[in-house]
Amino acid sequence: MHESIFIKKIIEEAKKQENIKKIIIEVGELASIQAEDLEKNLKEAVNWDIKILKKSALVKCSCSFKGKPKITAREHDFV
Repeated sequence: MHESIFIKKIIEEAKKQENIKKIIIEVGELASIQAEDLEKNLKEAVNWDIKILKKSALVKCSCSFKGKPKITAREHDFV
Protein backbone atom coordinates (compact mmCIF):
# COMPACT_ATOMS: atom_id res chain seq x y z
CA MET A 1 0.00 0.00 0.00
CA HIS A 2 2.20 2.77 -1.33
CA GLU A 3 -0.64 5.23 -0.86
CA SER A 4 -0.02 5.38 2.90
CA ILE A 5 3.39 6.97 2.42
CA PHE A 6 2.01 9.55 -0.01
CA ILE A 7 -1.00 10.23 2.20
CA LYS A 8 1.14 10.80 5.27
CA LYS A 9 3.33 13.33 3.42
CA ILE A 10 0.34 15.09 1.85
CA ILE A 11 -1.37 15.45 5.23
CA GLU A 12 1.84 16.69 6.87
CA GLU A 13 2.35 19.34 4.19
CA ALA A 14 -1.30 20.41 4.11
CA LYS A 15 -1.47 20.79 7.89
CA LYS A 16 1.24 23.45 7.67
CA GLN A 17 -1.62 25.66 6.45
CA GLU A 18 -4.51 26.76 8.63
CA ASN A 19 -8.15 25.71 8.35
CA ILE A 20 -7.82 23.18 5.55
CA LYS A 21 -11.08 22.50 3.79
CA LYS A 22 -10.02 21.46 0.32
CA ILE A 23 -6.90 20.19 -1.42
CA ILE A 24 -6.13 19.68 -5.08
CA ILE A 25 -3.49 17.14 -6.04
CA GLU A 26 -2.00 16.48 -9.46
CA VAL A 27 -1.04 12.86 -10.17
CA GLY A 28 1.00 12.16 -13.27
CA GLU A 29 0.30 9.28 -15.59
CA LEU A 30 3.74 7.79 -14.87
CA ALA A 31 3.45 8.11 -11.08
CA SER A 32 4.01 4.98 -9.03
CA ILE A 33 0.57 5.45 -7.50
CA GLN A 34 -2.86 5.32 -9.11
CA ALA A 35 -4.90 8.51 -8.76
CA GLU A 36 -8.03 6.57 -7.82
CA ASP A 37 -6.26 4.70 -5.00
CA LEU A 38 -4.77 7.91 -3.64
CA GLU A 39 -8.13 9.67 -3.67
CA LYS A 40 -9.99 6.78 -2.00
CA ASN A 41 -7.46 6.36 0.79
CA LEU A 42 -6.99 10.08 1.36
CA LYS A 43 -10.75 10.58 1.71
CA GLU A 44 -10.75 7.87 4.39
CA ALA A 45 -7.96 9.62 6.29
CA VAL A 46 -9.20 13.23 6.38
CA ASN A 47 -12.42 15.20 6.22
CA TRP A 48 -11.37 17.56 3.43
CA ASP A 49 -12.81 18.14 -0.01
CA ILE A 50 -10.29 16.34 -2.21
CA LYS A 51 -9.84 16.86 -5.92
CA ILE A 52 -7.40 14.73 -7.89
CA LEU A 53 -6.22 15.98 -11.27
CA LYS A 54 -4.77 13.36 -13.59
CA LYS A 55 -1.92 14.68 -15.72
CA SER A 56 -0.94 13.04 -18.99
CA ALA A 57 2.68 12.12 -19.55
CA LEU A 58 4.84 13.72 -22.21
CA VAL A 59 8.24 12.31 -23.12
CA LYS A 60 11.10 13.58 -25.23
CA CYS A 61 13.73 11.28 -26.71
CA SER A 62 17.15 11.89 -28.25
CA CYS A 63 15.72 10.43 -31.48
CA SER A 64 13.55 13.59 -31.72
CA PHE A 65 10.33 11.87 -30.63
CA LYS A 66 8.20 14.06 -28.43
CA GLY A 67 4.76 12.94 -27.37
CA LYS A 68 2.64 10.61 -25.29
CA PRO A 69 4.49 7.47 -24.20
CA LYS A 70 3.16 4.01 -24.92
CA ILE A 71 2.84 2.38 -21.51
CA THR A 72 3.57 -1.31 -21.95
CA ALA A 73 3.53 -2.37 -18.30
CA ARG A 74 2.84 -1.16 -14.77
CA GLU A 75 4.95 -3.10 -12.33
CA HIS A 76 5.30 -2.96 -8.56
CA ASP A 77 7.15 0.33 -8.35
CA PHE A 78 7.59 1.57 -11.90
CA VAL A 79 5.86 2.15 -15.23
